[in-house]
Amino acid sequence: MVTDPAESLETQVPAGRSALHLSEVVVGGALLAVALLAWIALALAHVGSFSLGAALGIWLPVLLAVGLACWRWAPITMRVDPAGSIGVLALALVAAFMMFPGFHYGTTEKDPGGYVATGISIARTGSYDVVDPTLDGRIPGGPVLVSQYNRARFAGVWGRDGHSAVVVPQFYHLWPALLAVSWAAAGEGGVSNTGPLLGVLAVLAAALALRRAVASAPWGG
Repeated sequence: MVTDPAESLETQVPAGRSALHLSEVVVGGALLAVALLAWIALALAHVGSFSLGAALGIWLPVLLAVGLACWRWAPITMRVDPAGSIGVLALALVAAFMMFPGFHYGTTEKDPGGYVATGISIARTGSYDVVDPTLDGRIPGGPVLVSQYNRARFAGVWGRDGHSAVVVPQFYHLWPALLAVSWAAAGEGGVSNTGPLLGVLAVLAAALALRRAVASAPWGG
């Protein structure tokens, strides 16, 4: 009797466990790795202790611990799907061709430039605090401000209070923290290609989610 390959694969999944394809594990693991790195960089910048070495030094054991915990206790099992894996790899190559190399819009324009500048500042100083020496009183009458209300000399960079040279970036969160890692690791090229890298991962994640949704539908069989 000929056995349906799909049915054969399903019967290999232990009771009480869900099956994930190898491609789903790889793409999901990559997304998890990026998210953990961004959160660790954010936490380090918040306490004024960011550096590439510190971020990677915390990230690697945390990622290993999470991976081991998932392998040991998560109610899932992995199966290899050669045809699906080849399809995902082909999609990754097409997406990478469309997205790389990243162009430098983010280094010169308004809001993207705010994110990039904040990320570079974190990488250089280790903190999200930005010191503007023109606000420390050395300039008679003070510098020209774009906003007297929040003591902003530039759009998106506000003075913390009326007597401090420390300013607060308006765009401080996960994205600039991740860009700090990119700048510290690879400079301008790293910053401009972070978006395309995440874009490829987003395309793969969307494709895998769609494949699973179709396979789970009544007509997906």
